[in-house]
Amino acid sequence: MASASPSIVHAAVDLWVRYLVPLTALSAVALAPVLAIALRVSPPADQAGASAILRTGWGLLVIAWLGQLALVGAAAAIARDHRSELGGLGGLGGLGELGGLGGLGGLGQLGQLGQLGALGRGLVQLARAVVPCLAAAAAIALGCLALVVPGLVLIVVLALIGASPTPGVTALAALADSIAAARRRLPAVAITVAGMLALDVAIAGVAQHLLVVTLSRPPAQAQLAALPRFVHVVALALVVTSPIPASVLAVIRRRADPPAS
Repeated sequence: MASASPSIVHAAVDLWVRYLVPLTALSAVALAPVLAIALRVSPPADQAGASAILRTGWGLLVIAWLGQLALVGAAAAIARDHRSELGGLGGLGGLGELGGLGGLGGLGQLGQLGQLGALGRGLVQLARAVVPCLAAAAAIALGCLALVVPGLVLIVVLALIGASPTPGVTALAALADSIAAARRRLPAVAITVAGMLALDVAIAGVAQHLLVVTLSRPPAQAQLAALPRFVHVVALALVVTSPIPASVLAVIRRRADPPAS
């Protein structure tokens, strides 16, 4: 029997499309360190400087990941204010719920939260998510230093760390909440996190392929002057695309809540 609720992807697309402007603005806030680093990049003077710019562009992915954790929380705060389609009416129903987009007719059935209201709720949740996300980053770093596999597992189960629905929750409680919620929807969370990381890597790889030319020896000034564009494009693309996986994880987190009695 089909679930009464839409697929996760369908509901996430509805959320992202309806709140495209506030989610993108929240992404810019969450990824502000990425934008700040990108804006400080200037044309290098030599080959060594060119290599440093390439490392900076790829290094933005690591910094962006922390902001993306917080952005999931902001998107989840918006998703919780929907009154119908994003409700916890159905379970995951296996990986099948990650399937077909279906139509976008559900847009009209979403809650009436306005754009400014969504932005305000998202900003509040971003502020709440800072300490838990830093705690998650520390836990994942320790896990990766110990062994790679525990680090990868922690990346998945702590992906919802910023989305705790309880105001003022401690970092330890947020860690426990994320692990419990992710375990209830583990296949969907793992697939979405893998997709988010793959998207980030694809952004940097495509930008390098299209914008970074093989430097002559010695490099021409025109070649060196064009290199900062690589970092700028990576930063901008991360801001624009990050709300997409954040919306998916927000819907998953919303559905991980037990049904109201």
